[in-house]
Amino acid sequence: GFLPEDGSGCTVGIQELLDHESVCVATASGDVLLCNLNTHQLECVGSVASGISVMSWSPDQELVLLATGQQTLIMVTKEFEPIMEQQIHQDDFGESKFITVGWGRKETQFHGSEGRQAAFQLQ
Repeated sequence: GFLPEDGSGCTVGIQELLDHESVCVATASGDVLLCNLNTHQLECVGSVASGISVMSWSPDQELVLLATGQQTLIMVTKEFEPIMEQQIHQDDFGESKFITVGWGRKETQFHGSEGRQAAFQLQ
């Protein structure tokens, strides 16, 4: 079976899939399972070695996003074909990296509630 016999298995996501006439279940151990509602057949459609912490389907049920135990996001299609895999925490952005900032035009600058009105009155 896909869940341990001792009951220690944990479900981290569940979604009814109308197009597939099935229910998709993600387990903390990393399995993504489909249970057909007509045949009651259970199929493992994918597995993540580091485990899954959360599963979220798009509202139109075309895409599913999995957060893994290695702090990555995996996006797959409704047929469970991989689209992308991305680290949640990026090494190339943050406190140690420089960011270029422009001040923009006077009309687009932040002046506060009173300062913005004053900026337009001066023109």
